[in-house]
Amino acid sequence: MDNLYQDIVNILVAGANLFVPVRHKRFFKFWWDEELDILKEAAVDSHRLWKASGKPRYGPIFHRIQQARLQYRKRIREGKRFNDEMYTNELHDALLRKDGPGFSKCWRYVNKSVEVDGCVDPDIIADKFATYFTTHVTHAVLPTRQIY
Repeated sequence: MDNLYQDIVNILVAGANLFVPVRHKRFFKFWWDEELDILKEAAVDSHRLWKASGKPRYGPIFHRIQQARLQYRKRIREGKRFNDEMYTNELHDALLRKDGPGFSKCWRYVNKSVEVDGCVDPDIIADKFATYFTTHVTHAVLPTRQIY
């Protein structure tokens, strides 16, 4: 049984090595920079000091861990917001260029958490886009939705 298990694991690992693309750690977080590395290091160091000090609930060590954590989380939120804004701008540009494949690619990414005029239903949002671009843009060509 152990040999069979090991054979299955080896086959899966070999298949992954052949067909699953390997990306570096920050490939999907292109907005991660050296400043975030420094803030993360400071947060980890202050957490270690806090634990070594007996996890105090007040005082300079507690204040240090709170500040480091807040700065680190704030900077991560800013990076994520930048990421979302970039895709939103790309979506808008793809619509203006009438680039169907580019629009579809951006839409699939943004569609995970998009809100348009207070609506989050993708079908209603698509209708709003269609209505807007047929009434405001001359000869607009909207991409069709493909279902796989």
